[in-house]
Amino acid sequence: MKKLFILILIFIHFFIFYKNVYATGKSEYNPINSSSYKYQRDISADRPDFTESPYTLNAGTMQLESSFFDFSQKSDVNTWSIHPFNFKIGLNNSIDAQLLFEPYINQDSNKEENSGNGDLQIRIKKNIWGNDIGKSAFGFMPFIKLPVADDNIGNNKVEGGIIFPFSKNISDTVNLGLMFQTDLVYDDDEKNFDTEFIISSVLGIDIQRSLGFYSEIIFIKSNDIDYKLSNIIGFGVTYSLSENLIFDIGLNHRLLGNKDDFNIFSGYTFRY
Repeated sequence: MKKLFILILIFIHFFIFYKNVYATGKSEYNPINSSSYKYQRDISADRPDFTESPYTLNAGTMQLESSFFDFSQKSDVNTWSIHPFNFKIGLNNSIDAQLLFEPYINQDSNKEENSGNGDLQIRIKKNIWGNDIGKSAFGFMPFIKLPVADDNIGNNKVEGGIIFPFSKNISDTVNLGLMFQTDLVYDDDEKNFDTEFIISSVLGIDIQRSLGFYSEIIFIKSNDIDYKLSNIIGFGVTYSLSENLIFDIGLNHRLLGNKDDFNIFSGYTFRY
């Protein structure tokens, strides 16, 4: 646990240094005045939907995306995650770095109860096109999961993958997001690594300037012949309190497969 906190402090220290030294020469481009950022509600956020955004932060900009709570149920196992967060900073105007961590997880079932911190994930997002102008955007984001979770919370294995997000403005009030993701995950039953493939689509609608709604569908398949196709649908609402602060609430429900029966969460995105 001590090593984990040291790693987080080094990460945050590096980005503060980066912002103060390198990012002082960032461009004067202002996403708030760009129509291509309309569907991000003035903030390039990867939440609340599962489908990631292809947009990145400006150089030196910091952003915190977090849930107040995140509850999921799978069979007789109830899982609470308190304040899981994604800390992001723009390295330049087309690349940002992200650190994801779950400070506290509680898993409760009829058999036992486990609690502790979760694993640490590091991601680098690169925007290929559409960050500044245009009605579409595309990017890619490799990531790695470091096994720092407490006993009985994680699987103590390094995992990773790559994400390819795409976004298209259909109209002034409707946006379509698509994502393809491939993950290398550890199979506890067979004691080896499998490859998971994820395809998702999200439709976002601006109801008002500050209020938005989204619906989403997710498909997950593995190269393991014993793994059945998983299908998940999701819905959510976002409310923009200011150009730098968004609140959200969402629900995911499994239709097929062996993923969580349902997942409900509420959180925020804050840019500073």
